This record gives sequence, C-alpha cells and structure tokens, in this order.
Amino acid sequence: MRLDYELVRALKCSDLQRKGFTIREGSRVYDMCSDIVPIVKYETDRKIAVKQYLKNNCIPKDKKYPWQEREYECPTNSSKK
Repeated sequence: MRLDYELVRALKCSDLQRKGFTIREGSRVYDMCSDIVPIVKYETDRKIAVKQYLKNNCIPKDKKYPWQEREYECPTNSSKK
C-alpha cells in the first residue's frame, strides 16, 4: 500500500507541474510534492554542484587545448589507521 501511495503521489505531483501548477509554499500539504523534480532540472543542479565542489575543493590542472573542459586534481581521503 505504501508503494502505491508513493507512486500515485509522484504521478499527481508531476501532472500538476506539467500543467503549470504547484502547491503553495506554507500550506499544510506543500511538502507533499517538494521532492518531485523534472529529470532535466535534477541533472542540471547536479552538474552545477559538481563544478562548485571542484572549484572549492580541488586544484585546477593546466588546459592542453582551449576547447577542453578544465580538469582538477582533488585530494584523496585515505585515512587508513
């Protein structure tokens, strides 16, 4: 029954979003659809988060060619005791 509830919830929330509607923030059921996001938005947010992580925590390598994306050297967490 729980799986059925979650699937119907996801379907109905995505239908609302597809039609251009959302649940008003602050209403008692606002959190019901807050975890339903389009795949494109999820992937875009993930790419931004990875780039931000690399920029803040890793050392940039020199580019070989101008059309290449920047590569980074990140520290490894090898905490073997």
